[in-house]
Amino acid sequence: MSDLNPLHRALGRSALAGLIWVATTVGAVAACAGVNLIPELRASDVVGVDAMFDKAHAVPNSQGRLWRVDREGVDPSYLLGTFHSGEAIATVTPKIWSLLEAARSSVFEVSLDQQTALEARMATDPSFAFDLEGPGAMAQMTEEQREAFRDALDRRGVDLQAADRMRPWLLAALLAFPPCHLEAMSNGDQPMDDALARRAQARGIPVIGLESYDVALESLNRVPRETMMVALVGAPEMLDRDEDVYRTNSILYEQGNIQAITELGIYLTERVRPDLDAREINGAMMTELLDVRNRNWMPALERELSAGGAFVAVGALHLPGEVGLIELLRARGFSVSRVPVQ
Repeated sequence: MSDLNPLHRALGRSALAGLIWVATTVGAVAACAGVNLIPELRASDVVGVDAMFDKAHAVPNSQGRLWRVDREGVDPSYLLGTFHSGEAIATVTPKIWSLLEAARSSVFEVSLDQQTALEARMATDPSFAFDLEGPGAMAQMTEEQREAFRDALDRRGVDLQAADRMRPWLLAALLAFPPCHLEAMSNGDQPMDDALARRAQARGIPVIGLESYDVALESLNRVPRETMMVALVGAPEMLDRDEDVYRTNSILYEQGNIQAITELGIYLTERVRPDLDAREINGAMMTELLDVRNRNWMPALERELSAGGAFVAVGALHLPGEVGLIELLRARGFSVSRVPVQ
Protein backbone atom coordinates (compact mmCIF):
# COMPACT_ATOMS: atom_id res chain seq x y z
CA MET A 1 0.00 0.00 0.00
CA SER A 2 3.00 2.31 0.30
CA ASP A 3 2.73 3.17 -3.39
CA LEU A 4 0.01 5.71 -2.57
CA ASN A 5 1.77 7.49 0.29
CA PRO A 6 3.04 10.41 -1.85
CA LEU A 7 -0.56 10.97 -2.98
CA HIS A 8 -2.28 10.94 0.40
CA ARG A 9 -2.55 14.73 0.66
CA ALA A 10 -3.90 15.15 -2.86
CA LEU A 11 -6.33 12.26 -2.51
CA GLY A 12 -7.52 13.49 0.86
CA ARG A 13 -8.37 16.90 -0.52
CA SER A 14 -9.81 15.37 -3.67
CA ALA A 15 -11.99 12.96 -1.70
CA LEU A 16 -13.73 15.91 -0.09
CA ALA A 17 -13.69 18.19 -3.11
CA GLY A 18 -14.84 15.41 -5.41
CA LEU A 19 -18.08 14.48 -3.66
CA ILE A 20 -20.07 16.78 -5.90
CA TRP A 21 -18.52 15.71 -9.20
CA VAL A 22 -18.79 11.99 -8.56
CA ALA A 23 -22.48 12.56 -8.00
CA THR A 24 -23.09 14.55 -11.12
CA THR A 25 -21.35 12.80 -13.98
CA VAL A 26 -21.21 9.12 -14.75
CA GLY A 27 -17.59 8.33 -15.59
CA ALA A 28 -14.35 10.10 -14.70
CA VAL A 29 -14.80 13.57 -16.08
CA ALA A 30 -12.42 16.09 -14.63
CA ALA A 31 -9.21 17.30 -16.25
CA CYS A 32 -7.04 20.41 -16.58
CA ALA A 33 -7.71 21.51 -20.17
CA GLY A 34 -10.13 20.89 -23.00
CA VAL A 35 -12.77 22.62 -25.12
CA ASN A 36 -16.41 23.49 -24.61
CA LEU A 37 -18.49 20.56 -25.90
CA ILE A 38 -21.77 22.45 -26.25
CA PRO A 39 -21.17 23.81 -29.80
CA GLU A 40 -20.11 20.35 -31.01
CA LEU A 41 -23.11 18.69 -29.39
CA ARG A 42 -25.51 21.28 -30.82
CA ALA A 43 -24.12 20.70 -34.30
CA SER A 44 -25.05 17.02 -34.14
CA ASP A 45 -28.10 17.06 -31.84
CA VAL A 46 -29.62 20.50 -31.37
CA VAL A 47 -32.94 19.05 -30.20
CA GLY A 48 -31.28 16.88 -27.58
CA VAL A 49 -29.08 19.70 -26.28
CA ASP A 50 -32.05 22.09 -26.08
CA ALA A 51 -33.97 19.42 -24.18
CA MET A 52 -31.01 19.01 -21.82
CA PHE A 53 -31.06 22.71 -20.94
CA ASP A 54 -34.86 22.69 -20.66
CA LYS A 55 -34.67 19.88 -18.10
CA ALA A 56 -32.00 21.76 -16.19
CA HIS A 57 -33.93 25.03 -16.13
CA ALA A 58 -37.10 23.28 -14.95
CA VAL A 59 -35.37 22.51 -11.64
CA PRO A 60 -35.95 25.15 -8.94
CA ASN A 61 -33.02 27.55 -8.49
CA SER A 62 -31.15 25.91 -11.36
CA GLN A 63 -29.18 29.05 -12.21
CA GLY A 64 -27.03 31.33 -10.11
CA ARG A 65 -23.81 31.13 -8.12
CA LEU A 66 -24.38 33.77 -5.44
CA TRP A 67 -27.45 34.18 -3.23
CA ARG A 68 -28.41 36.62 -0.46
CA VAL A 69 -30.04 35.14 2.65
CA ASP A 70 -32.18 37.43 4.81
CA ARG A 71 -34.03 37.15 8.08
CA GLU A 72 -35.67 40.10 9.80
CA GLY A 73 -33.61 41.76 12.47
CA VAL A 74 -30.14 40.51 11.43
CA ASP A 75 -27.53 41.44 8.85
CA PRO A 76 -27.83 39.65 5.51
CA SER A 77 -25.76 36.55 4.84
CA TYR A 78 -24.51 35.21 1.52
CA LEU A 79 -24.49 31.72 0.01
CA LEU A 80 -21.95 30.94 -2.70
CA GLY A 81 -22.00 27.81 -4.83
CA THR A 82 -18.42 26.74 -5.52
CA PHE A 83 -16.60 24.70 -8.17
CA HIS A 84 -14.16 22.34 -6.46
CA SER A 85 -10.97 23.06 -8.40
CA GLY A 86 -8.00 25.36 -8.08
CA GLU A 87 -8.53 27.17 -11.35
CA ALA A 88 -12.03 28.20 -10.23
CA ILE A 89 -10.38 30.83 -8.04
CA ALA A 90 -10.41 32.98 -11.18
CA THR A 91 -14.22 33.08 -10.97
CA VAL A 92 -14.14 34.68 -7.50
CA THR A 93 -14.93 38.31 -8.27
CA PRO A 94 -13.89 41.33 -6.17
CA LYS A 95 -17.49 41.49 -4.91
CA ILE A 96 -17.32 37.93 -3.61
CA TRP A 97 -13.98 38.54 -1.90
CA SER A 98 -15.34 41.67 -0.24
CA LEU A 99 -18.45 39.85 1.00
CA LEU A 100 -16.25 37.15 2.51
CA GLU A 101 -13.92 39.63 4.18
CA ALA A 102 -16.84 41.57 5.69
CA ALA A 103 -18.50 38.45 7.12
CA ARG A 104 -18.98 37.68 10.81
CA SER A 105 -18.34 33.98 10.14
CA SER A 106 -17.50 31.74 7.20
CA VAL A 107 -19.08 28.33 6.69
CA PHE A 108 -17.80 25.48 4.50
CA GLU A 109 -18.62 21.83 3.98
CA VAL A 110 -15.59 20.69 5.97
CA SER A 111 -13.23 22.87 8.00
CA LEU A 112 -9.53 23.23 7.26
CA ASP A 113 -8.72 21.44 10.52
CA GLN A 114 -10.82 18.47 9.46
CA GLN A 115 -9.04 18.30 6.11
CA THR A 116 -5.71 18.22 7.90
CA ALA A 117 -7.01 15.47 10.19
CA LEU A 118 -8.12 13.42 7.16
CA GLU A 119 -4.72 13.72 5.50
CA ALA A 120 -3.00 12.63 8.72
CA ARG A 121 -5.27 9.63 9.15
CA MET A 122 -4.74 8.53 5.56
CA ALA A 123 -0.98 8.65 6.12
CA THR A 124 -1.05 6.61 9.35
CA ASP A 125 -4.05 4.24 9.19
CA PRO A 126 -4.05 1.92 6.14
CA SER A 127 -7.31 0.25 7.20
CA PHE A 128 -9.09 3.59 6.92
CA ALA A 129 -8.37 3.87 3.20
CA PHE A 130 -8.14 0.22 2.18
CA ASP A 131 -10.48 -2.75 2.61
CA LEU A 132 -8.55 -6.01 2.78
CA GLU A 133 -11.61 -8.25 3.08
CA GLY A 134 -14.09 -9.42 0.46
CA PRO A 135 -13.91 -8.90 -3.32
CA GLY A 136 -11.95 -5.90 -4.56
CA ALA A 137 -13.09 -3.20 -6.95
CA MET A 138 -12.02 -5.16 -10.04
CA ALA A 139 -14.47 -7.94 -9.21
CA GLN A 140 -17.33 -5.45 -9.61
CA MET A 141 -16.39 -4.49 -13.18
CA THR A 142 -16.96 -5.79 -16.66
CA GLU A 143 -13.87 -6.54 -18.74
CA GLU A 144 -14.34 -3.28 -20.63
CA GLN A 145 -14.48 -1.39 -17.34
CA ARG A 146 -11.39 -3.22 -16.07
CA GLU A 147 -9.42 -2.09 -19.11
CA ALA A 148 -10.54 1.50 -18.57
CA PHE A 149 -9.68 1.16 -14.89
CA ARG A 150 -6.18 -0.13 -15.68
CA ASP A 151 -5.61 2.70 -18.16
CA ALA A 152 -6.76 5.28 -15.62
CA LEU A 153 -4.40 3.86 -13.00
CA ASP A 154 -1.48 3.80 -15.45
CA ARG A 155 -2.00 7.48 -16.22
CA ARG A 156 -1.92 8.21 -12.49
CA GLY A 157 1.06 6.00 -11.75
CA VAL A 158 -0.94 4.02 -9.18
CA ASP A 159 -0.43 0.34 -8.39
CA LEU A 160 -3.33 -1.86 -9.53
CA GLN A 161 -3.25 -4.04 -6.43
CA ALA A 162 -3.50 -1.03 -4.12
CA ALA A 163 -6.33 0.56 -6.12
CA ASP A 164 -8.26 -2.70 -6.20
CA ARG A 165 -8.54 -2.56 -2.39
CA MET A 166 -9.40 1.12 -2.03
CA ARG A 167 -12.51 2.00 -0.12
CA PRO A 168 -15.21 3.60 -2.31
CA TRP A 169 -14.53 7.18 -1.23
CA LEU A 170 -10.82 6.90 -2.01
CA LEU A 171 -11.42 5.17 -5.32
CA ALA A 172 -13.85 7.94 -6.21
CA ALA A 173 -11.22 10.56 -5.37
CA LEU A 174 -8.67 8.78 -7.54
CA LEU A 175 -10.89 8.37 -10.60
CA ALA A 176 -12.98 11.54 -10.42
CA PHE A 177 -9.95 13.71 -11.17
CA PRO A 178 -7.23 13.48 -13.83
CA PRO A 179 -3.52 13.00 -13.15
CA CYS A 180 -2.77 16.68 -13.63
CA HIS A 181 -5.27 17.58 -10.90
CA LEU A 182 -3.76 15.11 -8.42
CA GLU A 183 -0.27 16.36 -9.25
CA ALA A 184 -1.32 19.98 -8.76
CA MET A 185 -3.00 19.14 -5.47
CA SER A 186 0.03 17.20 -4.21
CA ASN A 187 2.14 20.25 -5.06
CA GLY A 188 -0.07 22.50 -2.93
CA ASP A 189 -2.78 23.67 -5.35
CA GLN A 190 -5.87 24.66 -3.36
CA PRO A 191 -9.46 24.04 -4.43
CA MET A 192 -11.61 27.15 -4.57
CA ASP A 193 -13.22 26.33 -1.21
CA ASP A 194 -9.85 26.00 0.52
CA ALA A 195 -8.66 29.33 -0.85
CA LEU A 196 -11.80 31.04 0.43
CA ALA A 197 -11.45 29.41 3.85
CA ARG A 198 -7.80 30.38 4.13
CA ARG A 199 -8.57 33.98 3.20
CA ALA A 200 -11.22 34.06 5.95
CA GLN A 201 -8.80 32.50 8.43
CA ALA A 202 -6.13 35.05 7.56
CA ARG A 203 -8.62 37.86 8.23
CA GLY A 204 -9.51 36.42 11.64
CA ILE A 205 -12.98 35.34 10.53
CA PRO A 206 -14.13 32.09 12.20
CA VAL A 207 -14.08 29.14 9.78
CA ILE A 208 -16.89 26.67 10.51
CA GLY A 209 -17.38 23.22 8.99
CA LEU A 210 -20.83 21.75 8.44
CA GLU A 211 -19.63 18.18 8.93
CA SER A 212 -16.59 16.17 9.93
CA TYR A 213 -14.50 14.41 7.31
CA ASP A 214 -15.71 10.97 8.37
CA VAL A 215 -19.35 12.00 8.06
CA ALA A 216 -18.66 13.53 4.63
CA LEU A 217 -16.95 10.42 3.35
CA GLU A 218 -19.58 8.11 4.82
CA SER A 219 -21.99 9.46 2.22
CA LEU A 220 -19.83 7.80 -0.44
CA ASN A 221 -19.58 4.61 1.57
CA ARG A 222 -23.38 4.39 1.70
CA VAL A 223 -23.60 4.20 -2.08
CA PRO A 224 -23.70 0.51 -3.13
CA ARG A 225 -20.34 -0.52 -4.52
CA GLU A 226 -21.85 -1.74 -7.79
CA THR A 227 -23.53 1.64 -8.30
CA MET A 228 -20.25 3.38 -7.55
CA MET A 229 -18.42 1.26 -10.11
CA VAL A 230 -20.95 2.04 -12.81
CA ALA A 231 -20.81 5.73 -11.93
CA LEU A 232 -17.02 5.82 -12.09
CA VAL A 233 -16.22 3.60 -15.08
CA GLY A 234 -19.62 2.71 -16.48
CA ALA A 235 -18.96 4.68 -19.67
CA PRO A 236 -15.30 4.08 -20.54
CA GLU A 237 -15.77 5.89 -23.83
CA MET A 238 -16.01 9.16 -21.89
CA LEU A 239 -12.44 8.82 -20.62
CA ASP A 240 -11.20 10.04 -24.00
CA ARG A 241 -13.13 13.28 -23.58
CA ASP A 242 -12.56 13.91 -19.89
CA GLU A 243 -10.72 17.20 -20.43
CA ASP A 244 -13.51 18.49 -22.66
CA VAL A 245 -16.22 17.51 -20.19
CA TYR A 246 -14.36 19.27 -17.40
CA ARG A 247 -13.92 22.41 -19.47
CA THR A 248 -17.60 22.40 -20.37
CA ASN A 249 -18.59 21.97 -16.71
CA SER A 250 -16.36 24.86 -15.69
CA ILE A 251 -17.91 27.10 -18.35
CA LEU A 252 -21.43 26.15 -17.28
CA TYR A 253 -20.46 26.94 -13.70
CA GLU A 254 -19.03 30.34 -14.56
CA GLN A 255 -22.20 31.11 -16.54
CA GLY A 256 -24.29 30.17 -13.50
CA ASN A 257 -25.90 27.22 -15.32
CA ILE A 258 -25.48 25.01 -12.28
CA GLN A 259 -28.10 22.30 -12.83
CA ALA A 260 -26.98 21.99 -16.45
CA ILE A 261 -23.78 20.38 -15.13
CA THR A 262 -25.84 17.46 -13.83
CA GLU A 263 -27.91 17.23 -16.99
CA LEU A 264 -24.81 17.29 -19.18
CA GLY A 265 -23.39 14.26 -17.38
CA ILE A 266 -26.64 12.35 -17.83
CA TYR A 267 -26.96 13.39 -21.48
CA LEU A 268 -23.41 12.34 -22.39
CA THR A 269 -23.72 8.99 -20.65
CA GLU A 270 -27.02 8.27 -22.39
CA ARG A 271 -25.32 8.95 -25.73
CA VAL A 272 -22.47 6.51 -25.23
CA ARG A 273 -24.20 3.95 -22.99
CA PRO A 274 -27.91 3.81 -23.87
CA ASP A 275 -28.09 0.48 -22.05
CA LEU A 276 -27.49 2.25 -18.74
CA ASP A 277 -30.19 4.19 -16.89
CA ALA A 278 -27.96 7.19 -16.34
CA ARG A 279 -30.68 9.23 -14.63
CA GLU A 280 -31.41 6.47 -12.14
CA ILE A 281 -27.72 6.01 -11.37
CA ASN A 282 -27.30 9.74 -10.97
CA GLY A 283 -30.34 9.93 -8.69
CA ALA A 284 -28.99 7.18 -6.44
CA MET A 285 -25.73 9.06 -6.06
CA MET A 286 -27.43 12.43 -5.57
CA THR A 287 -29.60 11.14 -2.76
CA GLU A 288 -26.59 10.25 -0.63
CA LEU A 289 -24.07 12.86 -1.71
CA LEU A 290 -26.36 15.88 -1.89
CA ASP A 291 -29.87 15.43 -0.46
CA VAL A 292 -28.97 13.61 2.76
CA ARG A 293 -26.09 15.93 3.46
CA ASN A 294 -28.16 19.05 2.75
CA ARG A 295 -30.73 18.01 5.33
CA ASN A 296 -28.04 17.15 7.85
CA TRP A 297 -26.45 20.57 7.44
CA MET A 298 -29.59 22.54 8.24
CA PRO A 299 -29.24 22.88 12.05
CA ALA A 300 -25.74 24.36 11.78
CA LEU A 301 -26.67 26.50 8.77
CA GLU A 302 -29.81 27.84 10.43
CA ARG A 303 -27.82 28.73 13.55
CA GLU A 304 -25.21 30.72 11.61
CA LEU A 305 -27.67 32.39 9.25
CA SER A 306 -30.01 33.33 12.09
CA ALA A 307 -27.14 35.26 13.68
CA GLY A 308 -26.61 37.16 10.42
CA GLY A 309 -23.46 38.17 8.61
CA ALA A 310 -22.42 34.67 7.56
CA PHE A 311 -20.64 33.77 4.33
CA VAL A 312 -21.47 30.20 3.28
CA ALA A 313 -19.55 28.46 0.49
CA VAL A 314 -20.48 24.91 -0.57
CA GLY A 315 -20.42 22.92 -3.80
CA ALA A 316 -22.73 24.56 -6.31
CA LEU A 317 -24.89 21.48 -6.88
CA HIS A 318 -26.02 21.62 -3.26
CA LEU A 319 -28.11 24.68 -4.18
CA PRO A 320 -30.70 23.68 -6.87
CA GLY A 321 -33.72 21.44 -6.49
CA GLU A 322 -36.53 20.75 -4.06
CA VAL A 323 -34.03 19.38 -1.55
CA GLY A 324 -31.40 22.00 -2.42
CA LEU A 325 -30.20 24.36 0.26
CA ILE A 326 -32.13 27.31 -1.14
CA GLU A 327 -35.52 25.62 -0.88
CA LEU A 328 -34.65 24.09 2.50
CA LEU A 329 -33.75 27.53 3.84
CA ARG A 330 -36.91 29.10 2.44
CA ALA A 331 -38.93 26.39 4.17
CA ARG A 332 -37.36 27.54 7.44
CA GLY A 333 -38.43 31.13 6.98
CA PHE A 334 -35.39 32.68 5.30
CA SER A 335 -35.69 34.93 2.28
CA VAL A 336 -33.20 33.76 -0.36
CA SER A 337 -32.63 35.78 -3.53
CA ARG A 338 -30.18 35.45 -6.38
CA VAL A 339 -27.67 38.30 -6.71
CA PRO A 340 -25.08 39.06 -9.41
CA VAL A 341 -21.46 38.09 -8.74
CA GLN A 342 -20.10 41.34 -10.16
